[in-house]
Amino acid sequence: MAIGKCASQRPYTERDSIKLTVEGEPVEQVSNFVFLGANISGDGTIDRDLDIRIQSANGAFHQL
Repeated sequence: MAIGKCASQRPYTERDSIKLTVEGEPVEQVSNFVFLGANISGDGTIDRDLDIRIQSANGAFHQL
């Protein structure tokens, strides 16, 4: 496993974070990540994903 390419999604609260290691190396904990083009958030909402998609569409529209 390439530890440099791994990340763990931390729970919604910092209080609930865990210390995850692989072969003695700590795994980075993130609150959001992109998987198959969708932004996955730690709190389970799609607000961030929608914002990104709207900004992308606005940028493409203004280039026309």
